[in-house]
Amino acid sequence: MKTSLKKVFLQAINICQSLTEWKSKPTDLTFQAIELFCEVAQSPSHFSRLAKNYSQETQLASQAVYEYATTVDNWRVDCELGFGVKDHCTILNFFLNIYTHEFNYFTGNFNSPEQINKLLQDWKQIDVNPLLSKIVDCLPSGTRLMARINPRNVPKELQQYVLNLFPSPNLSSLPSKAHREYSFVELVLIENLKLELQQTKLGSFKDCKCFIPALKKYGDSVNSTYTLISKFFEPY
Repeated sequence: MKTSLKKVFLQAINICQSLTEWKSKPTDLTFQAIELFCEVAQSPSHFSRLAKNYSQETQLASQAVYEYATTVDNWRVDCELGFGVKDHCTILNFFLNIYTHEFNYFTGNFNSPEQINKLLQDWKQIDVNPLLSKIVDCLPSGTRLMARINPRNVPKELQQYVLNLFPSPNLSSLPSKAHREYSFVELVLIENLKLELQQTKLGSFKDCKCFIPALKKYGDSVNSTYTLISKFFEPY
């Protein structure tokens, strides 16, 4: 890791911690700390590593920012960013908690991490969006899944691979209609299936190689595998 980035990061941390001495008073120190954090965040991976390595100092700085923000009005200070000191505290809180994802918003001008990231993109051409997501294990390799299909036009040579099931109370995503069968085709995960979670967006599956036993074909993701199944089992 670059020593200069570490020095800049710790300088910003020290400024944040010093805000306890400025309670109830306007100061441009908040803007100075934002600029320093932006310098480090030009390399998001380095920023993330520093936030983890100095997690104790970062949390002390976050607490100092919180205490300062709750004692001031959203006074304007002379700086190129604009906004008020409470808005600056929201941005500082974003930087200081980007590792934990526990954000506070001190005004109505920002109410999501994506909004702050958009501001940083427009202002400093910084994109820390990769740091806002979390990838978690969802299903292990070897898991058998069932892709639901419309059985009406399944080719004769593939009908033996279609599994027809009546809905179970445990399958809450399927409409419960009396005497209604649902048709499925099996696919198998060749890799672990991972889910990417983001702050204010729906999660999305990462690419995961899958195998279709009935077709002896592979897909590069769950979605592309389902598309492949549909192509052969629902040709019309």
